[in-house]
Amino acid sequence: MQYLSPEWFNAANEALAVLELDKQLVVGTTVTSSESVAFNLSLGDSTRLDPTPSVEPQVSIEYSYETAVAISKGETNIREAILAEKINLGGDTIKLAEASKDLAKVAKALEPLSAKTVY
Repeated sequence: MQYLSPEWFNAANEALAVLELDKQLVVGTTVTSSESVAFNLSLGDSTRLDPTPSVEPQVSIEYSYETAVAISKGETNIREAILAEKINLGGDTIKLAEASKDLAKVAKALEPLSAKTVY
């Protein structure tokens, strides 16, 4: 399946459905490339990726397709990408930092998709 395709979002949401997370947070994400993709990551009671965002995010992140692929493959993580200045942040970034453990759980839940994904 193609990365960030509707099929990929469906598979990702299946993987995320079993998570029980402490923090309630909506992260608006934009992956920039020739055709940018925007989606929300909602943490909390119903953790999911929403490719048709309808809720205003509390935090926004923007990064290149290359950075998104590196994060998806587990070659880096959001924290490392932020420190390397490969991610632009907006909104309440303290909430993003407070949700770091939950974000790590999301990354771990999505790891198995990498083997089935075409980048």
